[in-house]
Amino acid sequence: MGVRPHITGALPLNMRALSIAAGMRAACACAFPVLLGEITHIPSFNWVAIIGFWACIVDPGGNGRDRVVAMGGFAVLATLASFLGALIEPVWWLAVTAVFLWAFAVNMGRIFGSAAAQSGLLSTLAILVAVATPGGGLDAAVTLAIAAFVGGIWAMLLALVIWRLYPYGPARHATSQAWQEVAGFAAAIGRLYRGSVPAERWSEIARERRRATREAIDQARDVLVATRRSRAGRSERALQLLALVTEADQIFVSLIALSELLELNGAQPSGLKVERAVRHVLGRLSVRADGVAQIVSGTMPTGIRDVGTAMEVLRRRIGIAGDNPVHLQVASLLDRIDQWIDAAYLSLAGTTHEGSLAAPPEGHATEVKLTLADAISRIRGNLGFRSLAFSHALRVAVTGAIAVLITHFAHLPRGYWISITAVAVLQPYMVDTWRRTLERVFATILGGLIAAVILYFVHDPLLLTALIFPLCVAAMAVRLINFALFILCLTPQFILVAELFQTGGTLTGGNLAGIRALDTVIGGVLGLLAGLVLWPNWQGPRLPAEIATAIRIHRDYLKAALCFVPGKSAALDRVRREAGLSSNNAEASMQRLLSERHLKRAEIIEPVMTILAALRRLAGLAATISLIKENMEDSEITAATEDIAAWIEADLSALASSVETRASPQALGPAPLPSFSEEYRFSVLENEQGRIRQQIELLHAATERLAHSPVRSLAPMSQPTNA
Repeated sequence: MGVRPHITGALPLNMRALSIAAGMRAACACAFPVLLGEITHIPSFNWVAIIGFWACIVDPGGNGRDRVVAMGGFAVLATLASFLGALIEPVWWLAVTAVFLWAFAVNMGRIFGSAAAQSGLLSTLAILVAVATPGGGLDAAVTLAIAAFVGGIWAMLLALVIWRLYPYGPARHATSQAWQEVAGFAAAIGRLYRGSVPAERWSEIARERRRATREAIDQARDVLVATRRSRAGRSERALQLLALVTEADQIFVSLIALSELLELNGAQPSGLKVERAVRHVLGRLSVRADGVAQIVSGTMPTGIRDVGTAMEVLRRRIGIAGDNPVHLQVASLLDRIDQWIDAAYLSLAGTTHEGSLAAPPEGHATEVKLTLADAISRIRGNLGFRSLAFSHALRVAVTGAIAVLITHFAHLPRGYWISITAVAVLQPYMVDTWRRTLERVFATILGGLIAAVILYFVHDPLLLTALIFPLCVAAMAVRLINFALFILCLTPQFILVAELFQTGGTLTGGNLAGIRALDTVIGGVLGLLAGLVLWPNWQGPRLPAEIATAIRIHRDYLKAALCFVPGKSAALDRVRREAGLSSNNAEASMQRLLSERHLKRAEIIEPVMTILAALRRLAGLAATISLIKENMEDSEITAATEDIAAWIEADLSALASSVETRASPQALGPAPLPSFSEEYRFSVLENEQGRIRQQIELLHAATERLAHSPVRSLAPMSQPTNA
């Protein structure tokens, strides 16, 4: 094995997130005020630059109203933090108290979303800098507050008026990514379908491809709906992209059902010619889906061929092989996928067909107006250690206050670097705090060395100002690619701006690098200790609740599929998306658990992985059953599937409770085994219901093993919430 996988694992990169345009805009927000400060010899312009850059980080993108609220809210918070911090700077105990109260209040804002969380963190950094800036008092407070407000407004004007990036660019990119994942899913199924394939390989497809595709489609829908809300009136581009996302979602459901049927058929004798024909059709469908992705991204695809001939060959070979019921269902699903891809090309051409355009799914990514009463209720519901937001906000507040206290009495130069590092590395989960600390410390040390080299050779403040621009571009451009790279570029930028702000660039490069490196190490250690001591949130105690939630939602999905009535798919679509999201959340929790070294025990990992794999398979079976029933209206089927649904309700509910409490599950109840007629569609449905029973039995056995796990860290406890 080469070294590249190890490098990728240690330094994960998402190159699709590179944004030079965003970097250029943020650089203008930062570098122009610095230049004005050097020309006019007014140091406070450098605080305008810092706040302006932070406001660009707060910018959530998407619709204009949300951006105004996020960036405007941060401008107000930064102004108040600057005024308060500078005003009380001379009185140390007031500074410590104010930092504590401010940090707790604004970091509770994470209960209102990621933009509020970002604003809260950065306004906390603002007050930490303000209370550490020498020469406080009323005059200094007013000057700093005005500079902060100007910085926030300047960034808003630049982002929302002067330099507006293409509004549907993010939505097009997200839609293209969704179609790339759909194409990859189809290609992966085609590569795998070769005779009898071990169940583990199909589970791998379910774990990796389904999750990636589900997340890509949901991301595209969220970005599109958020962007659309900012555009008044009818938008043809929005309708076109919405149609494409809807069509990708329909293909995704069909691919899930197809993988389940192909796995079922792999265990039975099958003609090699039929297998080759299926693979051939899947290959062409994958190429056609990838062509949609290329057109959406702005390039013209080549080598796309019609699937009609390949489908005719497949149907002919199925007839020769004896009209196997599974083969017939496979052909039907492949034809359905081809029809949805045809619909996508019609959407790209500006032509619509019946059912191709859909409104945003009910309950998903829709606009919700938060009233004052709702906000107060949400805050009251999160006042307690059961709330993840509460414990994290209190941890940040205590850490910030302690950092201010230490830097005040230790008389450390540039003490705000200690405070900023200690607060910035804190994350809601301890494993994330540990990772963020390592990334920030090492990247800051290396970035400090870069700044030291710059200051060793460059002494002219105007030339230093010119160098800030490319550093800003690089920092903002790579912000979403990798956090360590972001800090690596941000550190020399922040050093140059901060020193021009306070000293006019009079310190030597070596002094700066040494001070910044030492302060970063001290702050990183302080933040890490705070994460370990102050109400640490380890993933282990939360994992059972996440798994139990996923089991209950998949129970609802199976019930909805089994009781599905053709023509009434809204509720089914909603619960299907919820099932995918719950699996993703549980898998993310397991990934955090794997990073907690004290929990790397086979007694935990093996049953959890088995449960998650079984849930993915149950979701696939639910999708298959719903598609099989779509064209059926038979009282025999309805009665039989309702009996199965009642059995699922009882047993999965009991298993979810057992996982949540880590108690041994009760024995499974007897499953109804209806005897369908010999028509092919009924036998396929009966096979799928038998496989549901197998997966529930796997869930039961894994739950039993998890209950007997000797690790105490998974013991039931009061669970923090994110509500």
